[in-house]
Amino acid sequence: MDVIVHIVEHRSLSQSELLLRNLRSVVQIGNTSRSGNGVCIQGASFRSGTAENPLIITIKNSQTDTNMYIRNIPISAVLGQNGSFEQWVAVYPPGDP
Repeated sequence: MDVIVHIVEHRSLSQSELLLRNLRSVVQIGNTSRSGNGVCIQGASFRSGTAENPLIITIKNSQTDTNMYIRNIPISAVLGQNGSFEQWVAVYPPGDP
């Protein structure tokens, strides 16, 4: 099963322009991860053999390599939408529900 991920927009990640410039996204399915130079990512391709592995979106501070926000999205949510899942996804600091 092929999965292509795009992060096309971000809002309200930081009140600090300096911190926002240092944020970057990492998307991962299984053992494969792709990262961008900033928050937006275009066309990150994955080949997943199972729907059990979630899509993990992590937003990191590139200066400190600290995870600022994390979100797991079940691949079954994408498969339930006939292979296309376009939605605003909230991310949370690590440890928040």
